[in-house]
Amino acid sequence: MGKFIAYLEDKVITCEKEEKQLIASERKDEANLVKVKNNIYGVCKTIYEAVGKNTKPEELNEKYMAKLDHLSRTWNESYEKAKEFHDVEKIVVEETKLQVLKEVIAYFKAEM
Repeated sequence: MGKFIAYLEDKVITCEKEEKQLIASERKDEANLVKVKNNIYGVCKTIYEAVGKNTKPEELNEKYMAKLDHLSRTWNESYEKAKEFHDVEKIVVEETKLQVLKEVIAYFKAEM
C-alpha cells in the first residue's frame, strides 16, 4: 500500500502549496479550508500507519476502514449538530472534512 501513502503525502504537499498561495493573495478563509483538508489527509495517513503497525497484514484493510467509518460517523454527528444550531462556519468545516474523507475512502477502496 505504498501507493496509498504516496497519494496521501502528495495531497498534503498540494494542500500546503495551495494554502500558501491563498494566504499570499489574502484569501484567508479559503486558506483555512485548505488547511482543514490538509489536516484530514494527515490524519488519514497517521491512522493508516498506526493501524499498520498493530495489525496483521490480512486484517489491515478492514481495520483501517473501520477507523475511517468511525471518523465519518463522528463528523456527520458534528455536522448535524452544526446544522441544528445554524453554525455556518462549523457546517462548512464539517462538510470539508467529510468530503476529503469520502475521497480518501474511495481512493483506498480502489487500491484494495
